[in-house]
Amino acid sequence: MPPSFTAAAVRSQLARTGRGVEAYLFATKTGKPLSVSNYERLLRTFIDDNKQELEAAGIETDQFSTHIFRRSTATLMEAVAGTTLASRLLRHANEQITRASYVVSAELVDPITADIIDDAFSELR
Repeated sequence: MPPSFTAAAVRSQLARTGRGVEAYLFATKTGKPLSVSNYERLLRTFIDDNKQELEAAGIETDQFSTHIFRRSTATLMEAVAGTTLASRLLRHANEQITRASYVVSAELVDPITADIIDDAFSELR
């Protein structure tokens, strides 16, 4: 089975920077972790530079934020490995924070969203 789009993108990023698999994915030129404010600035720049393409793909750019990444990751982790791991990944003090603010219950997610994401990413390959 070929790697998922995300795994392939991560491997590509690490290979391009010449860093090993233990390196930070979002790092400075010296290999230190990228600060949250610098990552948010990088994300805003990406959105500004690609606004037309993102909106054409149906992405609401005014709601695009780092919180969406954290929420998506927590939801996936919870579905696969449980709330405890999702909570630890996000460094929450307790699992209730994760459940209340980050994990989207499977009943609340329209199943067609997975198809839309697969279609969108397959076009980028």
